[in-house]
Amino acid sequence: MRRDCHMRQVPSPDVTEPDTAQVASSLGVSAFPDRVRPVSSRPGNRSIPEKEEGTHGPTQVFLKEMGKVPLLTREEEVALAKQIEAGKAELRRAVYGLPLVFDRLESLRVALQRREISVSAVVNLEHGSENVEAAEQAQENARNLTLSGLSAIRRASKSLRTYYLEQCAKPAGASRVLKSVESAQQRIVDRVLALHLTDEYQGQLVSEVRTLANDFRSGSREAIGASRDRVKHIERNALFMPVSLFLEHVERIERAERTIEDGKTRLIQANLRLVASVAKHYMGRGLQFLDLVQEGNIGLMKAVDKFEYQRGYKFSTYATWWIRQRMTRAIADQASTIRVPVHMHESVQKLRRASARLVQRYGRPPTVWELAGHVELSEARTREMMEYLKEPVSLETPVGEHEDTRLGDLLEDRTVPPPYAAALRSDTRRQVDKVLGVLTPKEEYIIKKRFGIGFVKGHTLEEISEDFGVTRERIRQIEASALRKLRQPQCLEMLKELAEMN
Repeated sequence: MRRDCHMRQVPSPDVTEPDTAQVASSLGVSAFPDRVRPVSSRPGNRSIPEKEEGTHGPTQVFLKEMGKVPLLTREEEVALAKQIEAGKAELRRAVYGLPLVFDRLESLRVALQRREISVSAVVNLEHGSENVEAAEQAQENARNLTLSGLSAIRRASKSLRTYYLEQCAKPAGASRVLKSVESAQQRIVDRVLALHLTDEYQGQLVSEVRTLANDFRSGSREAIGASRDRVKHIERNALFMPVSLFLEHVERIERAERTIEDGKTRLIQANLRLVASVAKHYMGRGLQFLDLVQEGNIGLMKAVDKFEYQRGYKFSTYATWWIRQRMTRAIADQASTIRVPVHMHESVQKLRRASARLVQRYGRPPTVWELAGHVELSEARTREMMEYLKEPVSLETPVGEHEDTRLGDLLEDRTVPPPYAAALRSDTRRQVDKVLGVLTPKEEYIIKKRFGIGFVKGHTLEEISEDFGVTRERIRQIEASALRKLRQPQCLEMLKELAEMN
């Protein structure tokens, strides 16, 4: 089955293959060292294991145990990578060789047909073009090819299932028909493999198969009714194979998982010292040594999942990039209270070093102009990046001669209006009421509602007329009369004072 999109290898999910964290826990040395201290949020918190922890600290124990594992030769790395690859291939064939999986593939076909899921969520694709239109077209082509393949699988599996049920209905049919359907079933498996379904989707199938197998193993025949007729019904309508053969497939899946786990375990264990070596170069940047090791081990696990021995690279060369990438991201995310974006971290570090050099040269903090010239950036960009260099200050920092006041007590609460504003508002309200006191209650209400005094907003003459049940013209006349009263000298004087006060 040809594709317009290039296929790529994706990391194995937890349920498809042995979890890399579980692999790490099975090592002689834990990939996540015990009693790792919480990540410090203070920059520059450097950990020097040799001087601080003695010979029995967690760091020393980790380094000692790690050194007991011999390094792998290039040939041994390739052998382990091939072992993992073979385990994955065996796992895929074992899973897709189960007839009950064909029903799940039919559900997948329907979901793709209705566009309920994206093809990229279930098929390994790499578009090879950053152009949005080209990428969308590639996805559409992949969707059509996948639907075509799933339709062919549906037709083949339906014919095979019909033949199987017909033969099972005959005396001693089930045992006699197994060999005749085996080759046809393998051809269907080849078609499924040609779809290049993701390991995440494969993992969902493995999880369902494992759950069903556990039901048979734990409750066995009692859990499904104990009767032989009930077992035959399940074999013909759910498993489409004898229970014993189904359990053999499950054992085959488990053997493949153990093969993958063993290969990953040995590859990770032999490269733990690489993580420690890389971690030493990142000390003094805000994370403890063991925290760096923990993050590096996650990168190492990712490298094991993504390693392609066919390219001819040594595994350590490939893994170093993943380890560094994980450590640098952890430093950017966790080392500082104010998070610096990953893409700006190197620039901020460069600015910090330049600032330190200029302080030594001039004996004073450099200006923005001097820094910008030194790092060859614009003044605006330099000023923006300098914001990331500021050290955070705790609101609980004591201030004052006796240090009996906290910094937070001195900060303005902008959610509460200042006292002078409340006093001004109260005085304004009193003055307005005094001015409007020359009007009749009806005139005062109309003026207030017309201009929104004491209301959320001003109202139209039409809206006010509805309150009194009179015409709009009558309200206009009352408003004009009230305004003439407010233009009297004593009222104008009070309004002038009110305007100056505000």
